[in-house]
Amino acid sequence: MKRKGIICLLGLFFILISVAQQGGIIKSIQFKGNKRTKEAYLKRFLTLKEGLKYDSILHQSDIQQLKNLQLFYELNPIINDSLGGIHLVYELKEVIIQLPTSIL
Repeated sequence: MKRKGIICLLGLFFILISVAQQGGIIKSIQFKGNKRTKEAYLKRFLTLKEGLKYDSILHQSDIQQLKNLQLFYELNPIINDSLGGIHLVYELKEVIIQLPTSIL
């Protein structure tokens, strides 16, 4: 009887460890506020991808990569951590570029 109890406790322990590790996995990456810039283009500059484990240093590097594009005057990263995983959201405000008109 004691052996079954110990086996059940060990099984529960391993289940809890696997659930805790999955909390650090990136489930989705979204961009909000981009009107002219395509999401697929922006994702090319990110080192963090969906399905990878979250790393705060890589996330800071990704934020800097997006800022270096100089397409946005404001960039707010949001990290939504839930039991299903981590959802990264980048709120963007694009720079408005006005081309000069010809002088008559």
